[in-house]
Amino acid sequence: MRKMRAAAAAVAVTMLLAGCVEGEDAAAGGSQGTTLRLDYAYYNPASLVLRDQKWLETELADKNVTVTWQLSAGSNKANEALRGDAVDVGSTAGAAALVARANGSPIKTIWRRPG
Repeated sequence: MRKMRAAAAAVAVTMLLAGCVEGEDAAAGGSQGTTLRLDYAYYNPASLVLRDQKWLETELADKNVTVTWQLSAGSNKANEALRGDAVDVGSTAGAAALVARANGSPIKTIWRRPG
């Protein structure tokens, strides 16, 4: 069951992260603990499922990582939260991420190759 939950969390995270991530590896963990700050949005069903089911909290607890969630009211707000260092991972539409990157925001698109 744990492997199935981990696989589902990985797939959901990949879908959630079809938007942006800024900064260093937010989930690196450490002896003192780390907080992973994510946004969730009503236009992003994967983020809603992840938040509701607490899959990330479950998978990252043994790595001393705390997960916090912030509601995003759209791609522009997610990009603002990323630029303002209010979240580590934000979900946006692809075009919004492209425009933000073109305008100099140091965001990165996370993509997982199928297979």
